[in-house]
Amino acid sequence: MTRTQQPSEHTPLPADLDHFTGRDLIWLSLAAALLGIVTAAGVWLFQAFIGLLRTASVSAELLSPWFFPFIIVAGGIIVSLIAHYFGRRDELAAMAHIIDRVAESAVRLKKRHGLAFVGTSAVMIGVGAPVGAD
Repeated sequence: MTRTQQPSEHTPLPADLDHFTGRDLIWLSLAAALLGIVTAAGVWLFQAFIGLLRTASVSAELLSPWFFPFIIVAGGIIVSLIAHYFGRRDELAAMAHIIDRVAESAVRLKKRHGLAFVGTSAVMIGVGAPVGAD
């Protein structure tokens, strides 16, 4: 709609959406709701894993402050092992790189690379290592 056109009571759907029926929209809505529930469960699991690691690292740190550097080193070793066995360095650099690669080259992200990135992020956040925006 341009600025000179007046809004009408009924704006027609774009041509590619004309063929949807009420039943199609119901199924689409149910699929969107299911996707939202699955995503919420994934976020909850991610936060629960971070909380578990945080509790373990704080508990160890309370025993002796000398444990703190070892906790971060242990987290780094775990991240290195995950990245080595589940991800490739050229494909798993940072979230921004992953998004750009998938968006620009129309390739699909391998599930194990995505899980490796999420796992390494959770470990590093959980042990209190400094992580940046990526």
